[in-house]
Amino acid sequence: MRKQFVQLTNAEKLRLLKKHALGTVWKSLKDKNWCLHCQKQFSGHSVRVYQDDGPGLWLECGPLGCDGSPVDWADHPWWDENHPLTQAHDKAVAEAEEEERGKM
Repeated sequence: MRKQFVQLTNAEKLRLLKKHALGTVWKSLKDKNWCLHCQKQFSGHSVRVYQDDGPGLWLECGPLGCDGSPVDWADHPWWDENHPLTQAHDKAVAEAEEEERGKM
């Protein structure tokens, strides 16, 4: 497979990110997400877009050397239980579950 990187307008890139988001949110290209492959945080601005031998466009993680795709991206580094963002996420989920139990 031959990759041909392409340049898109900011609006086109954001539309593509939103269309292929799997559990992540892209409100703007300034938004940041995490990649399971390289375990780094990146913004929508840094995401690379390429076309292979077919007609479709593909997304690739921002940090150079990483080929992570939207299926590998998350809003927090869930694989690192000691990371402050993961701890904050887990705490918010636990509090929401506790609140829900209190309503029963």
